[in-house]
This record gives sequence, structure tokens and C-alpha cells, in this order.
Amino acid sequence: NMLAADLEYAKSLAIGTGQRHSVVFDAANETYRITNAAGDTIAHPVKKGFAYVMDFRTEGRLDQVTIADADFDTTDTVSFDYLGSPFNGGTPPTALNSGVVTLQAGGISRNVSVEPVTGFVSISE
Repeated sequence: NMLAADLEYAKSLAIGTGQRHSVVFDAANETYRITNAAGDTIAHPVKKGFAYVMDFRTEGRLDQVTIADADFDTTDTVSFDYLGSPFNGGTPPTALNSGVVTLQAGGISRNVSVEPVTGFVSISE
């Protein structure tokens, strides 16, 4: 649920500012971060003075969760445009066919998906 909320947050930032915002996954280090159009990690809106980086290894509620995979049209990043539509950020940027992050904990897997065009975020088994 936290990941889904963070994807929605990045999408709403893109819509609200009219500028691309992205969620960049690093499965090897069990982290993800939210970046602005320049690729800089944004400031966390609640944890003042901290960058918006979610580290599963140090986040008490997520320390047993791992990022098994993050696949957004062959990249580990999902970007949202000013309409909230996901795209791959290439040149020229192209729409995603789909995007899924697979999380695992204690033998249980959950997929967090971002739908093409609408950017709708859902969670499934």
C-alpha cells in the first residue's frame, strides 16, 4: 500500500506541477526514490530535511519485504507526464505497455501495477 501511495504521489506531483516526476527502483539495494524532471531526488514532504528515498532494509515496517522485480517497459523507472500518463522517458518518450513491481515477504508476493495511458495503480496477488 505504501508503494502504491508513493506511485500516486509521484503522479499527482507531475499533474500538479506540469513537470515529469518519476519513481526509480533499485531492486539490488531494496530502494526506490521519487525524482523530479531534472532527475534529482525530491525532498520528503513529511520527513523534513530528508530526500524521498524508501529503503526497505532500514524502514521498520518493510524490513522483511524485498523488491523481487521492477519492470516498466524494460526499465526500472516509471515516469509520469503532466497528464499523469506513464511513459518510459526515452527520446522521444513513448507510452508504457504496462509496468509492474513485484514485492515479496515471507513467501508471499504482491504485484503493484501501473496501467498505460491512465496511470491507474493497482495491487494484486
